[in-house]
Amino acid sequence: MLELLDGLEPTRLPEWAREPAAADAPFAVAVSFPGEHRGFVLEVVERLAEVLGRHRVFCDAW
Repeated sequence: MLELLDGLEPTRLPEWAREPAAADAPFAVAVSFPGEHRGFVLEVVERLAEVLGRHRVFCDAW
């Protein structure tokens, strides 16, 4: 799955994901997962946060 995210470029994101979010705006992405997949999911959300900004990604670990 991370291979899919490696090619993620801000210029190829949908318009809603490229627009800067207001400080009180809701998250663009929220994740839900079983505990045994936490390591993998944290890798995914870290990559998403690099592209979208950490304030746009909700993960319970943060």
